Amino acid sequence: MAEEELGQERSESPTDERRESFRKKGEVVHSREVTSVLVLGLLVGFLSFYVRSVYLDLYTFMSKNFMFKTTAFLNPEDIFDYFKKVTFLFLKITLPIFGAGSLTAIFVTLLQTKFNFSLSRLQFDLSKLNPIQGVQRMVSWHAIVEILKGFGKIIIISVITGSILYSEAHKFPFLINVPLRLSWSYWLDKSQFLFVMILIFLLLLGGFDYLYSYIILENRMKMSRQQLREEYKEREVDPNLKQRLRRMQKELATKKTIASTRKATVLITNPTHYSIAIRYEIGMVAPIMVAKGMDHIALQMREIAKSLDIPIVENKPLAQTLYKSLKVNQEIPSNLYKVLSEIISHVFKIKGIRIKT
Repeated sequence: MAEEELGQERSESPTDERRESFRKKGEVVHSREVTSVLVLGLLVGFLSFYVRSVYLDLYTFMSKNFMFKTTAFLNPEDIFDYFKKVTFLFLKITLPIFGAGSLTAIFVTLLQTKFNFSLSRLQFDLSKLNPIQGVQRMVSWHAIVEILKGFGKIIIISVITGSILYSEAHKFPFLINVPLRLSWSYWLDKSQFLFVMILIFLLLLGGFDYLYSYIILENRMKMSRQQLREEYKEREVDPNLKQRLRRMQKELATKKTIASTRKATVLITNPTHYSIAIRYEIGMVAPIMVAKGMDHIALQMREIAKSLDIPIVENKPLAQTLYKSLKVNQEIPSNLYKVLSEIISHVFKIKGIRIKT
């Protein structure tokens, strides 16, 4: 058998309900590599503009605080003041960096998960404390892939870094005679080039990791045929409820038909099976069928017409034609104008309404 009784093969595509249940549990396609590379890229770009400000702050601080004065005496107040300045400078330099990185990580994560937020992942689960399951997670295929991915990143980044340093090694001895400012500028350029090359590699890795995460999640969401049948049963509405819904729909349709009949100028009947409510007023382009009914609804329409003194005209061929060929609120076609004009003229004559010619 292709499917076992207890563990069936999951070969069916996931339904929308199953996708939504996974989404509510916080299980969506997400790659930490994509988040890491975008955060790193933003920080590299941010630091390329921010480093000058950091350099000036450090230079100013060091110039003011590392100049020895013969008249200076150390006391607790000076030491406390010095540490306050150091702390303030540290926060001034680091907070923008950490803030930019944190906001980028949050935004990229929400963007990948389509702004999905679930508290189910934060709930305490005793099964996670099971050492046997912990070992199983450590030796799972996913854990092995993560380990190989980590080693691969270390090796490739080391190769990129070594290649760049090796290509520039012949310049290192001459940097001793270069002014410090130019030396820093040189290393800054090489560092930026190194980061760009690493970012390109990590971006490619992030794309493959996102694709891998998508495939893994799709396979996890797949369903067996038994799961499909159970889900269909859960979705299926109770037959009694279906009958009640149909009855309510019929009642609403009947009420709407009766309400529209009250606006009719004349009611054309079959005489028992069909009732057609026609409305026409002087100035209208053509008569309109405002309501139609069959059997018990047709009888109710006739009762309403009698109670409101709406003329009732029996014309079996016309009633059948109008019922079968027209929809509610549709104008009467030109090929029926002659028959209807005679009926409406007769109704107007009964009501004492004069038609201008």
